[in-house]
Formats: sequence, C-alpha cells, structure tokens
Amino acid sequence: MGGIDRLMQKFCTPQVQQQLGFDEQEDIDLFSRYCRFDVLACRDLYRALSGVVSVDWASWVTHWRINARGIPIDAEFCEAASELSACGHDCVADRLYRALGRKPAPASMKAFLETKGYHPETGGIDDIRRAVPDEDAEMKEIVDLYEVHQEKSTLKYKVGLNMLCTDNRVRGSYMYEGTQTGRYSSYGLQIHNMKKSDATSVKAEALAIKTRFDALEPQNIRLLNSEAVSEQMKALGEGVRHMIRAPKGKSLLVSDMSSIEPRITLALTGDPKLHEVIVGGHDVYKVFAAAFFQVPEDQVSKDQRSFVKPLVLGFNYGGGIQAAAKVSKDISPDEAKAAV
Repeated sequence: MGGIDRLMQKFCTPQVQQQLGFDEQEDIDLFSRYCRFDVLACRDLYRALSGVVSVDWASWVTHWRINARGIPIDAEFCEAASELSACGHDCVADRLYRALGRKPAPASMKAFLETKGYHPETGGIDDIRRAVPDEDAEMKEIVDLYEVHQEKSTLKYKVGLNMLCTDNRVRGSYMYEGTQTGRYSSYGLQIHNMKKSDATSVKAEALAIKTRFDALEPQNIRLLNSEAVSEQMKALGEGVRHMIRAPKGKSLLVSDMSSIEPRITLALTGDPKLHEVIVGGHDVYKVFAAAFFQVPEDQVSKDQRSFVKPLVLGFNYGGGIQAAAKVSKDISPDEAKAAV
C-alpha cells in the first residue's frame, strides 16, 4: 500500500477543475483498494469494541470533550516565565561552566566532584547531594546550581506556548488510558505532574521582572539579579500551576483525594488492618513510617513520611524488594526486605 500519502493528497485535496485521465487508472484502483480496506478495518474495530463497558465509553467521551474544550492558559505569564527561565538557565549554565571548567552535564559534574574527593554513584542530583556534605559550603553552592540547571519544570512554559491555540487554550494534552494502571495521563504539556506550590505571588513577580527586562537588551537580561537566580528559577519551577487560569467569571479550586490508592486497595481486598487504619482516621503513610522507623505515630517527621510514601504506593501495585530499591536509593537491602 505504498504511496498512500501521495494518493491522499491527490484524491482528497480540493482542486479547481480537477480532471483524471485514463492513464491514472492504476492510482484510482490502488486508492479504491485502500478505501475498501479502511472500511473493513473500521468495521472490525467496531465489532472488537462492542464489548467495552459503558463506564469506559463515558471516560473516552469525557477525554475528547476536555480536549475539545481545551485548557485555558495565561499566555502573558507563560511568555514572561519562559523568557525569565531561559535567561536564568543561561546564567546558571555560565556560572557552572566557570566552576567546572567544562559544560555542565551529569558525567562532567561527577568527574568534577571526584577531583574534589567526593565520589557520587552517578551524576544524578540525588546521588550528588548524598555525596557532598553540608559542611562544604562552596561545593554545596555548586550542587545547588547544578540542581537548578537540571530542573526541567520551567520547560512547561515553553511547551504551553508551543501548543497554544488562537483562543489561548491548549488542546490534545489529556490522554484517556494513558498509563499501565488505566488512569488518565498527559501528552505534550504534562498537566498531571505539575509541582504543588504556595508561590501565589510568582505570577505577579514574573510579570514585574519581565516589565523591567523589556527595557534591557537581550544580552544584558541574564546579568540582572544574578545572585538570586537560583531562588528565581526555583520559584518559576514551582509556579507552573499558575499558567492554567480560570475563564473569566470562574474560579479554580485545588483539591486532593486523601490516600486514594490505599482506600481503593481496602475496597478491593477488605484488609482488616488497613480498614482499622483508614476508618480510624489515621494517615496511612504515617502509620507505615512509624512502624518502619520505630517511632510513635505522632512523632513521624515530614521527611520520614515522604520517604515511605513511594514505598507504600509501589507495594500497593505489587512491587517487592526491587521496587523498593528503585523508588528509594537511600534504602538498604535489609530495610527493603523489612519494608516489604
């Protein structure tokens, strides 16, 4: 069925006074054959989907309604934040280059730290942070810059602008059955994993700085406020949620389903211990952390809860010791076994 793109262009694009000659019969026959197979494929697909339950059809229709409506984006804020983050990234990259003596990258950062007597397992930011002690202020500053350089959240501003329609809405980023577990996912603009942030003023600050930048030459932008560039980049990364705005006369409400995965597990399994935890109003992750770290539940720290949460979720989906090691490199083999 080669050359279908050419045939589609030939037979499906309106043309003024198009006339087909007898010498084009081969193309006509080939395209007609393609159309017949297309109809047969659609028929077989319809039959195959006849067993899909109504709730899946409803979710599929909802997914297309959401994409057709689009997600309203604050284009002015995106433009300001995108320009600021690009300038900030250039500034950070320049400072890192001067510190490392080479282009900042995982391999070069790892090699640089090894010359300083530190030996991270990889060039990943988590391994590098573990390798450099807090007491070494000079190296910690470089590590902070490297973390900012590796942060990709601010790229969402540029992606949002690239996907923007003429009515300042992004379409096509909501995906039905986008993951192995069956939940919705994202395409292009990753709307499902935007960082949570209390930085409600980041939008106003970005627009204010952008206004000042507009009066400067592009080559001078990245030199402004260079000492605070790390904090500025961090704020922009945490502020990506603010690129989504409510339509005029509407408001956005931020909500979260409390421990939804363990609650669904309880509904499916009826586990009595989990039932006691959830019905008793306890925090599932704190209960697990208390047992794991052997501390009272009311003394579980935020970091301890954050440490065990991916373990609980990983086990919830059937993970074992290898899953524990994958989601947390800080965990030892014995701890992973105990956690399971």
